[in-house]
Amino acid sequence: MGRPGRTDLAIALGFLALAILFYLPVTLGGRTLLPADIALRWEPWASALQRAGEVPDNSLLGDLYVQNLPWKTLIVESLREREIPLWNPYILAGVPFLAAGQHSALYPLSVIYYVLPLPLAYGWFAAVHLWLAGLFTYVFIRTLRGPAGQPLSRTAGVIAGTAFMLGGFITSHVVFPMMVGAAVWLPLVLTAIERVAQRYLHEPAGETRVPFTANIPDLALGTLAVGMAFLAGHPEMYYYIGLTAAAYAIWRLSAIARGAGLGLRGWRMTLAPAAAVLLMALLGIGLGAAQWIPLLEVLQFNWRQGGATFQDVQNWAWPLRRVLALAIPDFYGSPAHHHLFNLFSGRIEAVSTNALGSAISTTEWGIKNYVEGTGYLGTLPLLLAAIAVLRRKKGTGFFVFWALLSLLFVFGTPVYYLVYRMPGFSQVHTPFRWIYPWSLCTAILAGMGADAVAGCWLHVGRLGDRSGQTRSVQQGGAGSDAASATLASRLARTLDWLAAAVPWGALFGGVGILAALGLSLAFRERSAALAGALMERLARAPEAFSDGRMFYSYQARNLLILALALATSGLLLVLRRRFSSRRRLWSAGLVAVLVVELFVIGFGFYPRADAALVAANAPALEWLATQPQPFRIAAYGDDGILPPNTGMLYGLEDVRGYDSIIPRQYVQYMEQAYPQWGLAYNRINAIPAQTPEALDSPLLDMLNVRFVLTREPIDRPGYALAYGDPGVPGQTLIYENLEALPRAYTVPQARVIADEAERLAALATLDPRREVIIESPLESPLPAGISDGYPLAAESIVHGANEVYVTVDLPAPGMLVLADSYSDGWVAYIRPADDSSHKADPDDGEQALTLYRANGNFRAVAVPAGRHVVRIKYSPDSVKFGLYLSFMSAVVVGLALGYRWWQGRARADVAESTARRVTRNTVAPIALNLINKVIDMVFAMLMLRILGPVQSGQYYLAIVIIGWFDIWINFGLNTLATREVSRDRGQANRYLSNTAILRGVLWLGSFPLLALFLGFRQATQPMEGATMLAIGLFLTGLLPSNLSASLTAIFNAWERMEVPAAVTTFTTLLKVFLGTVALLAHTGFVGLAAVSILVNLITLVVLYLLHRRQLFAPRYECDWRFQREMLGVSWPLMVNLLLATLFFKVAVILLEWLLPDPRVLGWYSTAYKYIDAVGVVPAFFTMAIFPLMSRYAATAQDQLLKAYTLAVKLLVMFAIPMGVLISALSTELVAVLGGSQYLPQAADILRVMIWYMPIGFINSVTQYVLIALGQQRYLTRAFAVGLAFNVIANVVLITQVGFMASAWVAIASELALLIPFYVGVRRNLAPIPWLRLLWRPVASAVPMVLLFWLLPGRASLLAIPLGGVLYLVLLYLLGALNPEERAIAARALPGRR
Repeated sequence: MGRPGRTDLAIALGFLALAILFYLPVTLGGRTLLPADIALRWEPWASALQRAGEVPDNSLLGDLYVQNLPWKTLIVESLREREIPLWNPYILAGVPFLAAGQHSALYPLSVIYYVLPLPLAYGWFAAVHLWLAGLFTYVFIRTLRGPAGQPLSRTAGVIAGTAFMLGGFITSHVVFPMMVGAAVWLPLVLTAIERVAQRYLHEPAGETRVPFTANIPDLALGTLAVGMAFLAGHPEMYYYIGLTAAAYAIWRLSAIARGAGLGLRGWRMTLAPAAAVLLMALLGIGLGAAQWIPLLEVLQFNWRQGGATFQDVQNWAWPLRRVLALAIPDFYGSPAHHHLFNLFSGRIEAVSTNALGSAISTTEWGIKNYVEGTGYLGTLPLLLAAIAVLRRKKGTGFFVFWALLSLLFVFGTPVYYLVYRMPGFSQVHTPFRWIYPWSLCTAILAGMGADAVAGCWLHVGRLGDRSGQTRSVQQGGAGSDAASATLASRLARTLDWLAAAVPWGALFGGVGILAALGLSLAFRERSAALAGALMERLARAPEAFSDGRMFYSYQARNLLILALALATSGLLLVLRRRFSSRRRLWSAGLVAVLVVELFVIGFGFYPRADAALVAANAPALEWLATQPQPFRIAAYGDDGILPPNTGMLYGLEDVRGYDSIIPRQYVQYMEQAYPQWGLAYNRINAIPAQTPEALDSPLLDMLNVRFVLTREPIDRPGYALAYGDPGVPGQTLIYENLEALPRAYTVPQARVIADEAERLAALATLDPRREVIIESPLESPLPAGISDGYPLAAESIVHGANEVYVTVDLPAPGMLVLADSYSDGWVAYIRPADDSSHKADPDDGEQALTLYRANGNFRAVAVPAGRHVVRIKYSPDSVKFGLYLSFMSAVVVGLALGYRWWQGRARADVAESTARRVTRNTVAPIALNLINKVIDMVFAMLMLRILGPVQSGQYYLAIVIIGWFDIWINFGLNTLATREVSRDRGQANRYLSNTAILRGVLWLGSFPLLALFLGFRQATQPMEGATMLAIGLFLTGLLPSNLSASLTAIFNAWERMEVPAAVTTFTTLLKVFLGTVALLAHTGFVGLAAVSILVNLITLVVLYLLHRRQLFAPRYECDWRFQREMLGVSWPLMVNLLLATLFFKVAVILLEWLLPDPRVLGWYSTAYKYIDAVGVVPAFFTMAIFPLMSRYAATAQDQLLKAYTLAVKLLVMFAIPMGVLISALSTELVAVLGGSQYLPQAADILRVMIWYMPIGFINSVTQYVLIALGQQRYLTRAFAVGLAFNVIANVVLITQVGFMASAWVAIASELALLIPFYVGVRRNLAPIPWLRLLWRPVASAVPMVLLFWLLPGRASLLAIPLGGVLYLVLLYLLGALNPEERAIAARALPGRR
């Protein structure tokens, strides 16, 4: 399509205006799209609101109110409480919520629901998606190319977009926001595929000149569209979108092969575009993994297992007679039509009684309901689609084929067997939803037809071009070839004639229908009699109409709409040539006719209820709200009283539920309690009035059903009237179940029954107050014979969204039963009770418990005697894995786009300024390494939760120890090679080859050193075997890692730091992918160590290939004398780095040595991950300016001083606000990274230790200044002083204060190190005015500190933007940078020379 012009932008705004206009009453009109008026049919609202007799706008869309609104309410309330809605406690005794998907909680555009009031949000969500449907279809049409390579016309795009957005599928499925949310993205997926295909269509066979990276923007576009469709959360839409996109991709790839010749070389041309499309699909699926991976898990436990038979699926398809609805959408009535114009009385009358004498309120009588049975696109699109097909418009082939195939599926023909046999499709009971691909394909064909009409070919005499081509074929052929050409010519002329006849046929057809209607009105009684006879013969018609007059009056309205649409559409198409000079006027007329017709059909379909009715209260609900929680409710009689799911709007927990995913275990449990006729409709229903004995079932007692809602009296033992007057007919009555068990209770015995059928049978005779049935043996048997005086109810219970705290005090070991549904992902912990608070220090002494499925559905744990707090938390791994995969997919796409931008805009320039060169060597590596840190942090979120504090601490210990050996093998050669090669690039190969040889020798020497160390540890304080094995594997991987470092040093010397940084990003992605596999394979941190070997080898190969391509081909060059000289020069660098590493990480060894708690290192390492993350800034900043400092140290020390002071200022200006921010949000940061098992200890460490930054950043740049000045040996002494202070302070304080001492010592040690560093700078460079340098950044940060102090809790989020702005303003006002420094910084910015 190219870049959009002003006209395209105006059309986009026009689509938006059209969408808002369509939904005007529920966006700007003060009404709500929610069918809240449907509640007036149900108790307790019917009697409470006293609005009897009101007819709902469209009761068919009731799911929007009873299902989607409760979902969105739960999401919004959870977010308000800063919780992730993983679990829904309000229905079915609790079910997984986020995993179910159809709530679209993770769909980005659901943010509309989170920022607007829900009654208003539904209208705007519908309007936005109506707009996107039109806009994306328009974009696709404009992406297509005509025979001469020109894009299809804007008129074509507008027609197609309008037809699809206002067509029956999108507008009627407003009841399913998750389906519409997915459906609108298919045109954008097709756009991305088409753009990729067009790039290769005209390439010579076997000579692909298109770089694969040219596909990156379209790959990102397609990934976004596929990902959004998956995140919308309706699994059925995955099929329709996936199959349509795959079929279109195959069709376009075959076109590429045909264009290049169908031989092997031609098919080779499809490899690159096929790879792009496949990568687009994989990344898009990965982007949506946060939704579909958890969904796959819960589907395994759904009650609906196994597929329907093919015959059953065919029965759910459209009946053949429904084909009329494609041309006359309301022929079978509409649930939104409550009135009609009676042609005999001349009045608008309410629909009230049918021919059977039953009361009715709508005209709907279709075998399929209106939502399932509509696919109307308008009369004009059908005409234009026919023209496109008959005219053989280029590109129509696929859409004709797919539209016809979809239509065959819709009607359940035997062809549907093609998809029925696909995995998962046998569970899809909705072949009628193939009307969705049909609608899009037909809308696209309509756009193609509009483009053909715009060519003014409709006059049969204007076919000269085609006739001439035919004649030339005839003259050039002979015999059978000439006969075939003649036949083809005649067929083409016939099809052209038919295409030209379509507008005339529509015009005459419309006029003919109008004439017939007029004639029937003249003989209306006779017409009514004929209509009545027809009505009697049509199945279900007597259910919607009282007599022939009513049927005739209603269908006359439908035929009038059809006639006017045919006549006006045909007239405009016929008159096209008359508008040759006023094309825009003609196009506007076409669009107007289409819009008017679709508005007439669809505008009144959706609800526009009084927003005050949404979640309206009633006295019965108010009474329930006053009762002590927790408890559950049930309904007796029918579901017309507080229907399933609606209790969620009021915070009421119901044993019933309406959901497409109902756990099989719960269905089996409830079937033991009472008949479940509602399963056919995806619901657990009320207790039937025909089975009052079900009220006596102990299974209801175990469910904590304390109140039963009904409209008829209950006379059963154990039930007492709690609310309402039985003498008032129809009023809501609430009975209390006096036998209901508490939500959490204890029993002294457990019975193990492994067989499922036996367990279910045993429930009938179970005494739930004495024992619990579990599926597997207890780890420790309970003492027998204890029952008297055993406490039944738990002492206290605190319910959170995804976590439950239960306090129990038992005289003897027993079982704690929690009457909430069991599900994979729930974990349990126990600790001694803390009298001060049930949540005080949840990890203090907490131990994991085995969680059992109890009594077929609930949760239970074995609890020892005494007073304890049991914490039961929902933490499903599938959600973590899904979110992680989504994040990684987004990172890959983002990196690809960044690479594409960098490739085009950020190439090295030999003439660039020094400031620009420093910027390029700083910004790219820092940006990429920050991305690496983010990737590592996200991986850590998964790793820390899987490993836990103990194993993550052991893993960190192994990393710290192997870090010493890494320094030994490196031996300071990186810094030496970078420094020397930056001065003389001619020495590059000499340094590269000899440093690589030295690293290999040092690597071999590290094995006996490691053996000595491990032997010493085993003799003094034994180390875990897994830790030792991990250290050995890490050491193996150090050889390829250090060879890669040799190559990286040369890139750095060449000032091409972005190259190894980009490679590191690639291998980081690989590392976390393989690491995730290792964790999922339960290999623990040893598996992560093994992964490091493979990743390091791949890094080495990639860096070597890039080095050969971008710098030079390395040659073997061994000079032992030169190597000894390098060792003599670099050993101080190695010692310095070793001392520096010990300086930073010695606390790890000391904590592990001095404190017995194995979790301490896990807490410490979790906090330190944030320290490492921010540490990338000074590390890469100083590495970027190090070559510059080296040159200044040798030639211009005054410039070195200026660069040093500016670097100190910039780093401190960054460090201070970061310290404030991280310190203030330390608890939230640790909770996000590792979860509650690392709180509060890791947060306490982070809150203190982060303040190492200002001094530590100064030390970082000062260290490199001293190296540039040749003061390596002085650095050794300085680090020795700092390390000595660090060790002594930690040894003294850790044993006295505990692990927090290490955090305070980290800050004091940085200060201790700064003193000798400054002495060295003062002696070898110049005195530094520290106060003048630093007071301005410190003073500028004071308002930020005050804001965080004055705005605690959630309000602290406001302190981030406000404090940041104030900090920058004060930096400027106080003159933190002088004019010369500002000028240098400005020249360093991208885009400045």
